Amino acid sequence: MSWCRKLRRRYDPPPVTPDEAAQDRERTEESVAKTRAVDADVRDVVARLRRQRQENHFGPLIWAALRGSRMYEAGNVAVTLLALVALGFALDYALGVRWWTNPGGRLVMATLIAFVLMSTLVAVRVWAGDFFLHELVRLVVYAMALATLAGGWVLHRTVRRGKHRQRAPR
Repeated sequence: MSWCRKLRRRYDPPPVTPDEAAQDRERTEESVAKTRAVDADVRDVVARLRRQRQENHFGPLIWAALRGSRMYEAGNVAVTLLALVALGFALDYALGVRWWTNPGGRLVMATLIAFVLMSTLVAVRVWAGDFFLHELVRLVVYAMALATLAGGWVLHRTVRRGKHRQRAPR
């Protein structure tokens, strides 16, 4: 290809006609004018929403309504019963099942222990408030729950991978 053809090819006429470009400019100017017309209204709405978010009228009202009612105490009782039932189930499972003989049983037992510790931590904090070394106990309990969940996921992926490899055509 000669340099003259390359030059012509490079500077072909644009795919948009001058009339189309003029129409696009007009539409753009109209759009900018509309945007500027509602700009003050939008700024007022944004400022009002920011003030409402900073004042947050609804959060304290809802919290005060729940704290003053029987519903909050019912939640406290429910979380305490949850901790007791979870503890009972964990003890029954620990004493009645040979959970240590396979990975699934060990996973179930670790999950039960993590659940019992989390629900007990919540129940103790609900009734007694913050206690000595609360942050440390909380960190240990939630880290154990995270490790248990991650271990369960790894076990699930390992078992699942084995099944898929057996089914693969050769």
